[in-house]
Amino acid sequence: MKVRALPALAMALLAATACASGGMGTSGMRDILTAQDIAASGAQTAYEAVQRLQPNWLTTRGASSVNSSGPEQADVYFGGVNMGGPQYLQSVLASEVKELHYYDAGQAATRFGMGHPRGVIELTLK
Repeated sequence: MKVRALPALAMALLAATACASGGMGTSGMRDILTAQDIAASGAQTAYEAVQRLQPNWLTTRGASSVNSSGPEQADVYFGGVNMGGPQYLQSVLASEVKELHYYDAGQAATRFGMGHPRGVIELTLK
């Protein structure tokens, strides 16, 4: 009887882990939000969409070191230009967004250069 309960327990644990691991768009990717994901969220702005679907992208963190004066949040890039922090996304209508892509610090350094310890959210419009 204990052997039969093991698969059910494993499935329940897997489901609970998936629910607790953070948001995910309908695309099934944790680092990309598509226009479809954003429309389904009912958000009015790009910021609201991220807040609803991937709130961990907006997580504020303390300074990475005592001497650090780096950003506490991810930078937002649009058209290859650093637009500042996630607050910029509040000025972007959700209906205009084609895709939002999150890059962690390592990926951001490779794609956008050094100086992005909190990562980058790249905005692509329709």
